[in-house]
Amino acid sequence: MQINHISTVYFSPTMTTRKIVNKISGLIAVNFNVSRDQISISTPKDRKKPLVFKKGELVVFGLPVYGGRIPSLLIDYLNTIEGNGALCVPVCVYGNRSVGDALSEHCGIMKKMGLNCIAAGSFVAEHSFSSEIATGRPDMDDVQFCAKFSKAIIDKIEKTDSIKDFKPFTTPGKSYKEIQEDDAKAAEAAKDTPKAAAKKKVVPVTDDLCSYCGYCINICPTGAINPKNPKDIIGDCIHCYACIRYCPSHSKSFADPEYNAHIKDIIKYCNAPGYSKPEFYI
Repeated sequence: MQINHISTVYFSPTMTTRKIVNKISGLIAVNFNVSRDQISISTPKDRKKPLVFKKGELVVFGLPVYGGRIPSLLIDYLNTIEGNGALCVPVCVYGNRSVGDALSEHCGIMKKMGLNCIAAGSFVAEHSFSSEIATGRPDMDDVQFCAKFSKAIIDKIEKTDSIKDFKPFTTPGKSYKEIQEDDAKAAEAAKDTPKAAAKKKVVPVTDDLCSYCGYCINICPTGAINPKNPKDIIGDCIHCYACIRYCPSHSKSFADPEYNAHIKDIIKYCNAPGYSKPEFYI
């Protein structure tokens, strides 16, 4: 089967998902000797235009796992994709806990939007919350697994004459239909549930070392930081830690004691299984 172009798409506030999908798509592009572009959907500015793909194109699409699901802030945007029969490899990246239902959800949305999913993979990367979780991942073993996954995708494409001949595969977690049904039930139940008191909103704080360079403003995936004052959080913070990791003056942190105690519990839980291994489905 002919591949004319490869698009590498990623939501990657802390760059680990980007690293993984670029490795996978790069090896495939070299094999087929085709052009490849990188498309970030990590910031509101990146998501102003819908994603439009073409038949004959292969899309390697990377998303992180947040609480066993793909990031909820992306759902509306993903539902504007124009797939047009392009091939797709959904990839989900998690911080050593579990891929949960995220990969199944990712595949389901891609199929709904007109993309043909021919393979999918789940990978482990250093957790955005702490470098103590999956430290240094993706490591050399992960990179080698990316190469193995790329080879399997190449073989599947080369041995298949048309889209209708691609063999289906299954992913872990609930089916996309079950996920949609659960979400619908939860939304219906919420209508009849009294609204609870608003929980304390925990957001990053900024110390006096801040140089007001504005870098955090440009990389925030939700546009939550005031463009006129990087110390002021005016929107929804999703705790992606991008502003904390990449602040040139190391001025940002989460200072709430209760929240930080919760993070310590997460570190213990996520490190309990030890070395989690990536998987692919094809």
